[in-house]
Amino acid sequence: MSKLEELVRPLIGTPWVHGGMSLEGFDCFGIVRYLTHHGLGLPLEENQIVFATTHFEEAWWCQNAHPPVYRPWDVLVMRTKHRHSDHTGLVIDDRRFVTATEAAGVCLELIGRHQERIIQVIRARVAR
Repeated sequence: MSKLEELVRPLIGTPWVHGGMSLEGFDCFGIVRYLTHHGLGLPLEENQIVFATTHFEEAWWCQNAHPPVYRPWDVLVMRTKHRHSDHTGLVIDDRRFVTATEAAGVCLELIGRHQERIIQVIRARVAR
């Protein structure tokens, strides 16, 4: 089991809380930041823009492109039905990602089930 999987397993089922970044509850961006903080040592309290531009080296826009090879710690930026880039997840392996939803709280999802919703993949600059 990878370090990321070890971090994720006890969090499965933690409730969804809007803006949450703690064991009391997470939203989708909060779980990504919590895991990258505890797994990669990235700062937890930075705002979203600084976080994304400071700690990640590559990004792919996925619309009208072949899906990239997903790696653990890749951040997936997704859209919901009628919105743009309003959901995130963190890749666990080449098939699954962790996220937080209102319905399930922290949960694992299959990448293939959401492929058409993924609009960007952001790869961490930090060595894995």
